[in-house]
Amino acid sequence: MNKLLILFLSIFFVFVVSAQTFKEVPCSFTDGTYSFALPTAKQCSVEIKMQLDKKRMEINSCSSVIKQSSLPIEENIKGCHTKLLYSPKIKLGFLFCEFYNDMSLGVKVYKLDGEKVSEISELPFAAYTSENGERMNYNSILPYLSIIRSGARTLMFFNNPISVMNPNKKEEQILESKDFYFELSSQGFELKKY
Repeated sequence: MNKLLILFLSIFFVFVVSAQTFKEVPCSFTDGTYSFALPTAKQCSVEIKMQLDKKRMEINSCSSVIKQSSLPIEENIKGCHTKLLYSPKIKLGFLFCEFYNDMSLGVKVYKLDGEKVSEISELPFAAYTSENGERMNYNSILPYLSIIRSGARTLMFFNNPISVMNPNKKEEQILESKDFYFELSSQGFELKKY
């Protein structure tokens, strides 16, 4: 009886936690275009396309255009990293676009709420990590991002030991990621200290 109860509680815990975690949506990259597709209804999906060479982003749903905008790409930009975290249960997602040259230049965040899309904030952060045995540098923060929904609160965390706020600027700060998190508000993701 005890084993059955423990098994039931374990399954319940896994179900509850997975329902609150935002999952990464696979991205395809073809002919210079990043593409994501999110199923929103039976025969409908939201499709996001980003073309860096044309400095353009387009978001469509069921063949109607939701949003078209120019991407803020400067001349010294070498590329872009993207990540889409989405919860199909609540039809809420966040698209992260991180532009870089020799190092990360920070992240623009777009909120996808059903079929509504809006730019909500900028995250001036990079991960202070070593890649491929190289020296420590300001690398992409995207592999270390995670988002959960806890009740009515949406929280974001960096899962790396050290982060850099305002990389390569006068007001640059090196922070331990365990000392802060972000909470979603009407102003976007706001930095909170533990």
